[in-house]
Amino acid sequence: MHFKTINMYLKFAHIADCHLDAFNRNKFLYSQLNLSFTNAINSAIKNKVDFVLFSGDLFNNASPKIETLVFAINELKKLKTKNIPAYIIAGSHDYTPSGSTILNVLNAAELAKNAYSPVFEDKNQNNQNNKPKLQLIQHKDANIFICGIIGRITGLDKQLYSQLKIEPKKNAFNIFLFHNGIEEFKPKNMKNTNFLHLSELPSGFDYYAGGHIHSFFKTKINNNKNLLVYPGSIYPTNISEFENNKSFGYVLVEVNEDDIELKKINTIPMDFKVIAIEKNIIKLNELELEILSNIEKINCENKIIVLKIKALIEDGKASDFDIGKIEDRILSKGAKKIEKNLSGLVSKSIFNAHFDANISTKELEHF
Repeated sequence: MHFKTINMYLKFAHIADCHLDAFNRNKFLYSQLNLSFTNAINSAIKNKVDFVLFSGDLFNNASPKIETLVFAINELKKLKTKNIPAYIIAGSHDYTPSGSTILNVLNAAELAKNAYSPVFEDKNQNNQNNKPKLQLIQHKDANIFICGIIGRITGLDKQLYSQLKIEPKKNAFNIFLFHNGIEEFKPKNMKNTNFLHLSELPSGFDYYAGGHIHSFFKTKINNNKNLLVYPGSIYPTNISEFENNKSFGYVLVEVNEDDIELKKINTIPMDFKVIAIEKNIIKLNELELEILSNIEKINCENKIIVLKIKALIEDGKASDFDIGKIEDRILSKGAKKIEKNLSGLVSKSIFNAHFDANISTKELEHF
């Protein structure tokens, strides 16, 4: 990999999909998410990075509660105190159609520089051939330039890639931030989502800092010359992400002349284990015994236990399920916290009452 530069050395943190303000109705998970963000910031400082990239969805919504905003500001102030700049783009969650986001506050306070800054070079904006150009931000006085495109809901950001002039700086190290998936590298669980095609990304950048995909992914593009990286989310944002038990955190990037080294840094403050049970038809006592049997097989000590149950109960109501007994056993094995999803627990009598005569055998089997 060649950047047409000499004696290039830098180190930066690539963070994405923090989704601060998620779990705001669950005090424990809210605090764990915040602690994961704190761990990421502290780790970046400890690793003496030159700067930090935030590739969208710093917040889970465009209007986070004041408590969350204050928390984020205090964490970003740690970076500023250490003279570590942060560069940011809005994601599909913290973007608003008006273009005004809470990130503007962070930009105005000089806590995180907005990397999405299109400008018209020709003041005659009525000229049909006049496209706005995406401004490059120079990192301090270094030969490093950064820009990015915001993420929008339902992929509406896609049109920006053809509407803007995006030109990297020659003979420099260029970074492009974006918040969208890539069709050619689409995760299986997002197969019905429309993403950017690889050819739609602007060419000529040395590092493509992705966001929106919640799992770590890296690949080389542009004839194997440049890196495209998704660091993944810093913390699970829903029960299914707990269940997948992926690595959560950020990516530490070290550039040494013509070599780039990536290191995934874990930010999870507390380990977790998932107990997932799925049964078509089962008796209540059999279901309880199976769950208890699974509990005995795992180490619960000082962990968050995520309980996900989907079953059709043959001989009773969902309300008859003794979740208290299950929770007592988990806690007796040293678990710190139990998170559960019992929405898939259904009584057969209720299911039959809502049975659709046109339902296929295949659909029934995959209940």
